[in-house]
Amino acid sequence: MTHLFTSRQALPVVLTACLLYSPFITDVSDALCDLLPANYLSFPVGLNTGLSEAEYNQVLDEVDATFGSEVANHGGKLMIGRRQWDKPEVNAHAFRKGHRWHIEVDGGTARFPSMTMDGLRLVVCHELGHHLGGYPQYDDNTKMSIEGQADYYATLKCMRKLFSGDDNVAAVSRMTVHPLVREKCEMQFTTDQTRALCIRNAMASEVLAIVLHESTHEHTLKPSFETPVARVVSSIFEGHSNSQCRLDTFFNGSLCGVDANEDMNSAQPEPGTCSEERGDVHGVRPRCWYKPLKPTSHRIIAALR
Repeated sequence: MTHLFTSRQALPVVLTACLLYSPFITDVSDALCDLLPANYLSFPVGLNTGLSEAEYNQVLDEVDATFGSEVANHGGKLMIGRRQWDKPEVNAHAFRKGHRWHIEVDGGTARFPSMTMDGLRLVVCHELGHHLGGYPQYDDNTKMSIEGQADYYATLKCMRKLFSGDDNVAAVSRMTVHPLVREKCEMQFTTDQTRALCIRNAMASEVLAIVLHESTHEHTLKPSFETPVARVVSSIFEGHSNSQCRLDTFFNGSLCGVDANEDMNSAQPEPGTCSEERGDVHGVRPRCWYKPLKPTSHRIIAALR
């Protein structure tokens, strides 16, 4: 039986995430997608919290170098904003102007006190996911992926590619790892490096989920790997879900064993993903925002609880 209620708020905190006809946008085919709803947080330059400007620029450079050619292969030109460090706001943005695919990260996001470099990498990967994440997309002509799919792409594809050349075993050895994360990553993957990559991905997800929780002033417990959202949506939700649902999405992307180089598809849910539609059980898009296209067997529903 499907869970209908939970102590955690499973439904989203806002109704829309990508805005058409933004004042920043001159072409009606374009949209502006934000990392989180509008908020009043401000971390101006000079506070000496979070990351430095050099670390902020390093993350942007890494994403630019890793994904510029991939975006070009999809018909776009990746444009990562370099003038946002001085902005005190906590947010990030993806939008398109013709063939130019933009990503901007406000400097206040990097200066958030608990932000880490991996957390910021996940921020940028989420915004890239609006451009490259595939199905499900907004029901307009922007061809941009909805919020939940951008989260899913971020850990399933983007972060893995960013970390592919790193010694992830060494990186994880310096972290305090949640026992459930270690258990699930060791269950899903078979080599030290792939397990470490899963763990590193998941721990970055926790960092960002807590930032999202504090930024949106949710009146719930902090997101945790131990308390996934139980309630399910009746249709695909396109907006920003709460921080627990987003952590569930990031974590599931980390656990999916599909190759990072297998592209997602703009029209079908199965390619490049773990999907309930194909009969997968682990690493699928969570039901707190996603409704599968096809009926799911009772066996899979039971395993997903």
